[in-house]
Amino acid sequence: MEKKILQRLKGAKHFPEILGFNDKEMILVMSHCGNPFKGERIDNINEQASEIADTLLKRRVRQLDESMNNNLLIKNGIIYMIDFDIACIDDKPMNNWLGLLYSLRSTDEVYRNSVIGYILHRYEKG
Repeated sequence: MEKKILQRLKGAKHFPEILGFNDKEMILVMSHCGNPFKGERIDNINEQASEIADTLLKRRVRQLDESMNNNLLIKNGIIYMIDFDIACIDDKPMNNWLGLLYSLRSTDEVYRNSVIGYILHRYEKG
C-alpha cells in the first residue's frame, strides 16, 4: 500500500521518492527526507502545511497516521511527510479500523484542516 501511495505522490514536493523496491521481500527504499523537527525555524510553515494538505487531496491520498510523532521530517527548511502504511487511496479504506479513522475526516475541508493543524502542532511542539 505504501508503495502505491508513494507512486501516486511521485514528483510532489514534501514527499519521499521511491529509489528502489523488492515486492517479494517487501522492501521499499526511499529518498532521505531529513530528520524529525527539533526546534528549527521554518519561515513559511503555513504555506508548506497547505501545500502538503492540498497535494494529498489532489492526488486522493489520505494519511491517517497523524498521531505518530515521526511521520514529519525537515530537510533544508522543507517539511516532508512520510510513513503511509496507515492511509487511504481513492477514498477507499483498507479495513474497518481505517474506515473509522477515515470517516472522522471524510470531507475534504475537514481533512485539509486536520493535516494543516497536525503539521502546525508538531512544529510548535518541536
